[in-house]
Amino acid sequence: MENYSRALVFLGLLLGWPTAGLADPFAGDFSGQFGGEEYELTLNAIGGDQYEGEITIGGVAVPMVARRFGDQLRGQAGVGDDSFEFSAELQGDFLLLRDHNGEVIQLSRQ
Repeated sequence: MENYSRALVFLGLLLGWPTAGLADPFAGDFSGQFGGEEYELTLNAIGGDQYEGEITIGGVAVPMVARRFGDQLRGQAGVGDDSFEFSAELQGDFLLLRDHNGEVIQLSRQ
């Protein structure tokens, strides 16, 4: 019975190994540039699960800071009283950005 268990583990490792290198290099990585009709977004990882960047809305650049929580990003854009909270998630080559009112903005990875 012990040899059977070892054989199953070995077979699982053997079959899983060839596909390990095929993973999406951007999966879960929010760093990069994203764009849409009226929006451009740049995010940079600054260590751990922290990100910073800016979103350009109608030609006006607004600073952003965010933190990753699992497969979501949550943060704040703007300065002082002119700031708002947002969340974001990746779906393939798209970033879905939700503003504080729940509006969803779809941006594509550039």
